[in-house]
Amino acid sequence: MGVTLALIPGWGLDAALCRPLRALLPDSVVVNMHAPRLPDGPLVAVGHSLGFAWALRQAVPWSALVSIGGFARFTRADDFPHGIHPRLLARMRAKLAEAPAEVHGDFIRRCGGEPHDGALDVPTLDQGLGWLATWDERRALAGWRKPLLALAAADDAIVPEAMARQTFADALRLRADGGHLLPLRQPEWCVAQIRDFLAGLP
Repeated sequence: MGVTLALIPGWGLDAALCRPLRALLPDSVVVNMHAPRLPDGPLVAVGHSLGFAWALRQAVPWSALVSIGGFARFTRADDFPHGIHPRLLARMRAKLAEAPAEVHGDFIRRCGGEPHDGALDVPTLDQGLGWLATWDERRALAGWRKPLLALAAADDAIVPEAMARQTFADALRLRADGGHLLPLRQPEWCVAQIRDFLAGLP
């Protein structure tokens, strides 16, 4: 098909999330949504979590969109009852400045992973929490007229199944396990779904 897959990790995660996918998808690059550098040529966005909402916001002529544990809106609203309560993000932001390792570590454990030692970019983490609290890309998603695929796990503790179903409807492919770290836990399944999706593109 001659496209490059732009793999976009979500909040609090880095290129390590994408390593298993990159090993199986040679025509892929990892994109940092806080300092994006996109290659030339046709691109398919593969956004994990917040990375998918970020892709929706960009003035990039994506050939197709793939969500893995992603969303168009994260916080709860009257017309989005399955979102996350805004108080959770407010508490995380309030605590981030004084205890960034604790905030980040708690999130990684909720994802089903193990926190790692190392310096944290607190301003970037705070910016991402602000995006999670305020972004609403449902109109952009509703207006999307190109191919769309959404992958999710029923045991995702960050993006519940009900949120994924409300967001993606018939575009959703769900598996029972894998959690929010689906690209790490089930890379072969993710890649099989993506390859099947790409094979069906015009």
